[in-house]
Amino acid sequence: IGLVRRIHGKGTFVNRTNLDSDLSSCYKFGQQMRRLGRVPTTRIISFEKKEVNAYFAENMNLTDGEIIIKVERLRLADGEPMMFDQTYLPLKYFPTLSVGMLQNRSMYDVFKDEFQEDIDYADEYFSSGVISECDSKAMGLPDGTPCLLLKRKTYDLQNHLIEFTLS
Repeated sequence: IGLVRRIHGKGTFVNRTNLDSDLSSCYKFGQQMRRLGRVPTTRIISFEKKEVNAYFAENMNLTDGEIIIKVERLRLADGEPMMFDQTYLPLKYFPTLSVGMLQNRSMYDVFKDEFQEDIDYADEYFSSGVISECDSKAMGLPDGTPCLLLKRKTYDLQNHLIEFTLS
């Protein structure tokens, strides 16, 4: 089986594969930047707990009234902004998560080391677009700058959605 498949009239899609490796390493920004010879850093812009709204309830398989953690992070390489992440986590899986735990650590390492949450797989969707006003301010770019948009849903070994990220 190949990594991609083409469906006439619909497009080209990445096949879901079951890899016998540390899947979380594929999604570690710091590792990717170091492989490219760059120095990665992350600035946590905000960290808040809030009640889930209809959009996130639907996208995260949650019910009204559940609490999520919203973490906004600016990812840099050699001091240059590369990515602005808005990550949403169900509080029920990370009840004691704090900003301090995320300082200078991979979020996925925190998931594994502090909460025994191992990643099984992630669905990622990429599209082209323009940077939003909120993201442009965080990254120091003009509003409307072309960019690559990412939506990622990450699942644990029990098939629970444990992370929903918009970048």
